[in-house]
Amino acid sequence: MGAPMPILGLSTMLCGYAKLRYGALPAAVSTGAQPDVVAVIPALNEERTIPYAIVSLATQTVPPDRLVVVDDGSTDSTGDVVEGIRSGVPFDVELRTHETPRGKTASIKEVARAATEERLFVLDADTYLESETYLEALLGEHERDDDVACAFGRVRPSTRADKAAVFDSEIRGRYGEDDPARVPLEEEIESWETPGSKLRYYLGRWPVERYRDTLYRVEQGFIKEAYMRLFGTALFPAGCGVLYDRERLVEVFDGYEASLGDNLTNSEDIFLGFAFAHRGLTNVQVDRVSMRTAEPSLRELPRQTYLWGSAYLQSAYYFRRLSTRVRGGDDPRRRPYGRAVLAQFVDGLYPSMLLLTVALLALQIVDLEWLFGLLAFELSTYAVIAVAVARERKRALLGALVSVPVRLFQLPMGTYVYLRVVADLLRGNRSWGK
Repeated sequence: MGAPMPILGLSTMLCGYAKLRYGALPAAVSTGAQPDVVAVIPALNEERTIPYAIVSLATQTVPPDRLVVVDDGSTDSTGDVVEGIRSGVPFDVELRTHETPRGKTASIKEVARAATEERLFVLDADTYLESETYLEALLGEHERDDDVACAFGRVRPSTRADKAAVFDSEIRGRYGEDDPARVPLEEEIESWETPGSKLRYYLGRWPVERYRDTLYRVEQGFIKEAYMRLFGTALFPAGCGVLYDRERLVEVFDGYEASLGDNLTNSEDIFLGFAFAHRGLTNVQVDRVSMRTAEPSLRELPRQTYLWGSAYLQSAYYFRRLSTRVRGGDDPRRRPYGRAVLAQFVDGLYPSMLLLTVALLALQIVDLEWLFGLLAFELSTYAVIAVAVARERKRALLGALVSVPVRLFQLPMGTYVYLRVVADLLRGNRSWGK
């Protein structure tokens, strides 16, 4: 998602002002026009996730015209699974294989430059579309406004129960018991029933799912939704399921090929969103459709947090004029994005402020109440926002409470993100990429 770390005072005030001052943007209405769409799924060792992604494309009210899966050097049976799934979907499936991993950006570039379709839909292999009208809704946004460079829906965590339900309703009936598209999934679902698997899940992944559910509510339902009201665009898309204007995407790739190559920061979707905003184009969040994505374990969480947070700061550095502009004008390229970026930058220093308070506490310069006060302010603000933007508020409150230990566990990573990006800048290191 990409914010440096927490949402604290300045971001809360800015987004709260947007909610009170400006009305929500009207939903796009489809005109019935259906431009050609090519979908691309970059995959690396995704035999147990990619069937969900592909079948979710097949159940769309407006499915893509064709799908390209880029097997980026997998060592499992990802390729065999893709080959086996062809017969159960209503579009052509092309499998491209890289002998060694080249990264998600390289895979998207390869397909975008070779394609002729007007729209390109990028879907992560560990993500599936929850709403059957997902692509139809995103196409409607592109039809509504010629300045739309990309459109995307809401993200929700994918749980074991969700995947098991999708398997029963959409996959079991499409493929035989020995089909390579079905076997890995059935084996995984059966393994979930063992006591050891359940224990590992509830200790290592379930808390992260609850934390991410709260994080997504705040990021999408409050921050991005407020930016849509303030600027008419989000700063960047939720990169696991995005419909791009293919020509504009290729223009960005070509524009930074000589200077950056495939290293478009540690999360390419954030860089692309900033690049589009820099050109006066828009990144549209569609609130009425959603996708579900796999979440990391507690052990894997810090790395993903670093990738997202650092990519935000790296993108803000590359697009410094956009990131520091606090006054707007009639030109869409002069929207005052700096108000949002600078607010997030200051609020992202909160973990460092917390660590400084701990140090001062150890030196007996401040009292313990200062530390508790800072923690209580941030956590309560975060929980209140998560509940306020949720439809099921009791469930949202429970999720916010369960996610508190995970959020505390994450706080030191906020300081690490800032320190490492600053160190990279001082050393002249720009080899940023997944």
